[in-house]
This record gives sequence, structure tokens and C-alpha cells, in this order.
Amino acid sequence: MGAVQRDIYAREWEWHCTNLSTTKIIKALLKNRSKYDLLWGLDKNTYTMSKSYVYLNEIVEEVTCLYIYLDELVKEIKLNKKQQKLITMYQYGYTEEDLSLEFLVDKKIIHDILKTICKKIQKENESRWMNEFILWNKKKVETNYKQCTRCKKFISVDNFGKHNTTKDNLQPCCKKCDSDRRNNKI
Repeated sequence: MGAVQRDIYAREWEWHCTNLSTTKIIKALLKNRSKYDLLWGLDKNTYTMSKSYVYLNEIVEEVTCLYIYLDELVKEIKLNKKQQKLITMYQYGYTEEDLSLEFLVDKKIIHDILKTICKKIQKENESRWMNEFILWNKKKVETNYKQCTRCKKFISVDNFGKHNTTKDNLQPCCKKCDSDRRNNKI
């Protein structure tokens, strides 16, 4: 049986695997923002649904969410005013050459500044990802469930036998696994 790629929503498939894990992707997202983020640059105070400038049903949800998250990361890295102006102009479609003329610096300097900003965004994204998705299971949460040391399932504490020497006063493995262990010994 083979797998088939199916584009359920128009133009969505190309965005399905896009993420903020590399500086190259981040820079491409910034550079092409005015092309792909259809709400980019609209005045949020005057924009209403009745005066829609775009067809909202054509906006790819994944693109919108990606750019919202990118905006959060940019705020978090705390750029100075010049960097903020540079990145905003870059997102509006200015090229590195245009920016070098605007800021009266060499094109290589603009390239290096953009590269540095993208690295900061990547590091902030990685840091958030580590804290929010990888390390979440290291935090102590009070529940009525415990993980069995044998089957590794999270099971209600009612399915564990009593044990006076453990920290939680419960057996390390669930009653079913303990029963299976005993039956195999006989």
C-alpha cells in the first residue's frame, strides 16, 4: 500500500513542514513575508471584515500561525530601533542592496546584521521549544496517575499495590504487571 500526498487545502502542502529551526528558513520567511502573509502591513485599527482587502478563505492557517509565532520571537529577542526598522523594511520586500542604500552602509554589513538577527530568532525558537515541549515532563504535576516501571503506561494509582518503603507508598509496577510477573515465576 503506497502513501499519497493530498493537498486538502489549496496551497497548504508547501507549508506543512516549514519551521523556524534554521536561519536559512527564517531569512526566507522574513524576505517573503509581504508575498505570503496576506494580512501583513494592513492597519489593524481600520481593518474590518466588511472591508476585507483579501479573501480570508485563501489564507493558509499554517502560514498565519507561523508568522504570528515569528513575530513573538522577534519581540522576545529585543532588537534596537535600527535593527527593528531594518527587519521591517526587509519584510516589506526591500532587498539587501536597497537596505544598504537606505542605511548608507555596505551590503555585506546588512547581510551580516540580517544573519545575526536570524540566528537570534533561531536560538530563541530553540530555547522555547526546549522549555515548552521537551522539558515539560520534568515538571512535577499532581495527578492520580503513576507510571508503571514495567509496562511504562500511566495508570490510576488505584491499580498499584501498597508498599511502605517507597516515597509514594505504592508498588513500582501496576497490579497487572505484578500478577504477570508472579505467574511467570511459577
